[in-house]
Amino acid sequence: MKTVYLTLFVLGIFVLGLPVAVAADAEGITFQGIRLSDAEDLGTPIKTVAVTNGGYGLLSDGTPVTAFIAKGNPGMLFVFNTRTRDRLFSGPLPGEDDTSFSTIVASDGTVYVGGTAGGLFSWKAGGKTIEHLGTADRVIMCLQEGPDKRIYMGTFNTGRLFIYDPKSRKMEDKGSVVAGEQYARSIAFSGKDAYIGVGTRPHLIRWNPATDSRTEIELPPELRTEGTIIRGLTVAGNRLFGFGADSLIFVLDTGTDKVIKTIPDGLADGAIASPERDGKVYFARKGGKLWEYDLATDTFKESPGFKSTSYTRDFGWLDTGTGEPSLVTVSWGADIWAYNPKAQAYQGWKLDVEGQGVTIQAMEKGPDERLYMSGYPGSVGARYDTTAG
Repeated sequence: MKTVYLTLFVLGIFVLGLPVAVAADAEGITFQGIRLSDAEDLGTPIKTVAVTNGGYGLLSDGTPVTAFIAKGNPGMLFVFNTRTRDRLFSGPLPGEDDTSFSTIVASDGTVYVGGTAGGLFSWKAGGKTIEHLGTADRVIMCLQEGPDKRIYMGTFNTGRLFIYDPKSRKMEDKGSVVAGEQYARSIAFSGKDAYIGVGTRPHLIRWNPATDSRTEIELPPELRTEGTIIRGLTVAGNRLFGFGADSLIFVLDTGTDKVIKTIPDGLADGAIASPERDGKVYFARKGGKLWEYDLATDTFKESPGFKSTSYTRDFGWLDTGTGEPSLVTVSWGADIWAYNPKAQAYQGWKLDVEGQGVTIQAMEKGPDERLYMSGYPGSVGARYDTTAG
């Protein structure tokens, strides 16, 4: 079954501002449960590349890779060799998952994807297909490999925590992190404990998987704004970095569980800060600049030499062909950006990623009798000539 977009126009049905599901098969087209056997499939007018997150790491054979989902119907997993920029794999997510809020590369080289319809998926080096491992809550919001090599998931709509064990291939439901909250948005491990960011009322929870004990961390008033989700958690040394209200980055001492610093104007989708390297972590701020944080002195400064980042989609340290690790992130439009802080050297590449069909959000007939439409996500529009076809 495939999604059809332009059937609405042929039938003279206009739905403004709302996506409408139209499905086609060999016998015809169904619109809102009504069989329309004489409707015509006019194709997919709007395609765009929309990357919502990235995963970075080494495959089982040591190949450095960047993996991500391009939003579409269905969502497509892409895996690229970060050193050569060659595409190693691309394929659709099974089922109804059209994108992902979290993609990771585990320590054994397995790529895991958390879907927006609750599916957990995996791909391994040399694989020809994506495996569906099970279904968690309505949406998987974050994935994190624990020190026990299990995969931990935070979810929406009930803010639950799930654990997938690759050895037993079983998924365990640990229940809501905070009763009544919808989001378990981010997970980061410090030793054997995990920090979990929660919303829509902001909570930061320290959780011990062995005992299931949960301790709420007191947040300063500026991080307790109603409607805020604590997200983007990253642990580096004895510091936890996170993202809260009003684009505010916070730094917490994991020894005392006290917030020791806040930094305005954070900019991130996914983890707010990079993994630690040479005693520093890196993060983006508004204005497209990269900043470095010194873990020894708890000071930060702009990192020279890095060009505009827009929104970062997580970070990794990978060899891009220079023979040593660079800080790597992927953009919304599937560009890889790499930065070597020692050499202050910046590189960027456009990856070979096809645009995917997106949902039409708005459509209107113009004075020229042509049909004009726009879709989400992205800022691409299309025009259809009803006379020329």
